[in-house]
Amino acid sequence: MKTEDIKLFHIIVDSGSLVRAADLLSLPKSNLSRRLKGLEEEINAHLFHRSSRTLTLTEKGQLFYQETKSMVADWDNLLQRLDSNAFELTGHLRIQVLPLPEIVHLLDGIHEFMALNPKVTVEVITHAQETNLIENHIDVAFRVGDQLEDSSLIARPLKQVDFGCYASPCYLNQHPTPKRISDLEAHRFIQWRQPNGKLIKDVFQEGFTQNTKSRLTVNHPEHLLHAGLKGAGLFFYPRHIGNQLVKQGLLVALLPELTPMKSTGWLVYPNKKALSNAAAQFIDFITKEAELINFNTVLSPYSGLTQIIDSN
Repeated sequence: MKTEDIKLFHIIVDSGSLVRAADLLSLPKSNLSRRLKGLEEEINAHLFHRSSRTLTLTEKGQLFYQETKSMVADWDNLLQRLDSNAFELTGHLRIQVLPLPEIVHLLDGIHEFMALNPKVTVEVITHAQETNLIENHIDVAFRVGDQLEDSSLIARPLKQVDFGCYASPCYLNQHPTPKRISDLEAHRFIQWRQPNGKLIKDVFQEGFTQNTKSRLTVNHPEHLLHAGLKGAGLFFYPRHIGNQLVKQGLLVALLPELTPMKSTGWLVYPNKKALSNAAAQFIDFITKEAELINFNTVLSPYSGLTQIIDSN
């Protein structure tokens, strides 16, 4: 029995279908079907019900999945330890990142981890929305928010980022500058839909709730900054980036004396009994790296967007 065929079976189960598993592995569906059938013949058991459109595990299939999941991970780790070059970490990691300024700097940590472990291969997947880690066969993901609602995941907090309220000079040339929280209600806002689908609303501890009737809503920080620089409205943005643009005269900080909302970056991974050695090592490494990041000394990854205001 080939452990690779068992791994393919795990991926089919986790992804929910042969088609999705074939896409993840870049293999023909017929190839997966043939190897799955061969595995069933070898263990003399049907692993899936074939009567429905969706793949459903049989009772024996569920037992086989549960018993072999940790066994295969243990086997891979054992082979690595027995290897004469066991001091060199090996494996493949699928890492999901969100296109958010709070976590984009951690990509440098991924590159450094790869430099320290040249036999580890990495695939970085960027999604504007949160995705199911198990179904998409993702080892580790970076997420943001006050708290994570999925109790099946393990989450390690990385960094907290302050948000502030900003406007472009061209917007304030046409609208009065707000002096107090109550003044904000008269202004239009650019809303930011977070990766979990929620809108950023409660932005100050003093109780102001962002106007939900904004004409423009975006789900990408680059688009938010672009619209803000063009004068589309007031917007809330991480202070470590917004304040840099204030110093350049590209933005104006509004009500800076008020206590802003905070957003927490998380390192998230499936709640499994056995992580691959590469995933476990990466989690420990990137958690330590995040502690060293000083956002006040890191340039905005979207600084190139400031060129768009030249037309105003």
